[in-house]
Amino acid sequence: MIDVDFFKEINDRFGHSAGDQALLRIVRRSRNTVRRSDRVGRYGGTRSSSSCRDCDTDRIRKIAERLRRAVSARAMTCDGRKLKATISLGCAVAVQTADVKSIIRRADAALLSAKGRDETVS
Repeated sequence: MIDVDFFKEINDRFGHSAGDQALLRIVRRSRNTVRRSDRVGRYGGTRSSSSCRDCDTDRIRKIAERLRRAVSARAMTCDGRKLKATISLGCAVAVQTADVKSIIRRADAALLSAKGRDETVS
């Protein structure tokens, strides 16, 4: 799971159109950062998700860090204005017995932890 940090402030400062453009650019940067076999797309609201095949915990951490750096490395132009954004990520590695909902729930819990929130995700 991928979430834009302080997205409300981006909308408040630059406007909703710029915020929407920022979300699209973040997904594009993410897609350009992962392997061709991996998938990145908007999940809902300010969240995106990525699925990466054949990854263990170490590999997925490296991919997550590459994504984080790719987004925060340089400003993007949205509605003619430059803005910088950062993202937080939560990762879960699938095990054979895990269903998709369980994987998403674990990734979402990891994302909340990364953002400094210890909320229970049901």
